[in-house]
Amino acid sequence: MPRSKVANREVKERQRANLLAAARRLIVRGQTPITMEALAGEAGVSQGLAYRYFPSKDALFRAVMEDMLRTTEAWAVPPDVLALPPRARIERMVVAMLERRQANPEFFRFFFRSLSDGSLPSDLRARAQDRVRVLRERLRDLVVAAQAAGEITAGDPDELVVAMVACIEGLWRQMSRDARGGRPSVLPRPEIVLRLLGPTPTTSSPARATRPGAPRAGAA
Repeated sequence: MPRSKVANREVKERQRANLLAAARRLIVRGQTPITMEALAGEAGVSQGLAYRYFPSKDALFRAVMEDMLRTTEAWAVPPDVLALPPRARIERMVVAMLERRQANPEFFRFFFRSLSDGSLPSDLRARAQDRVRVLRERLRDLVVAAQAAGEITAGDPDELVVAMVACIEGLWRQMSRDARGGRPSVLPRPEIVLRLLGPTPTTSSPARATRPGAPRAGAA
């Protein structure tokens, strides 16, 4: 008996998901660029079937990158952290970013290399840059809230966000250099990066966040 349209669609979705999962595994093992022969072998299908879903390496590359962007968007705000205090939410964000880079270094090297070398299509590049912008804005809002609650050190929230993001971005660049030099990557424990937040202020009044452009203490 022929399959229904719904059943056919489900089969196609499963097969496409199987091919994308195979592509991710190849990336994690450092097998880039991905050939259709390698993809088909990893997914356990024929090359002809792989080409039916991805007619070219460019089409596969785009599909993999779109899948990566959807994944990073899903990581942005885990539902279980929304009720936590601001500092705890910052800590969870930083820990998640570092742990995912530690768990899948090749995955992130491939993504960021594509972002920086011009191979990422312009529309996907815009989405990735927007993802970074939203992350920084969310992080800044949490820093301001944590400062107002006296949970982290006082100071310019923009400077603190720049320092934290630069630290994390610098780590994946170091990972890439280590990989090119054949050296193992050693990432710091999340608590080391979190020292940028400083200890919780012990004063009785909450720490005040400095507005962007506002004069700092002691400034003329």
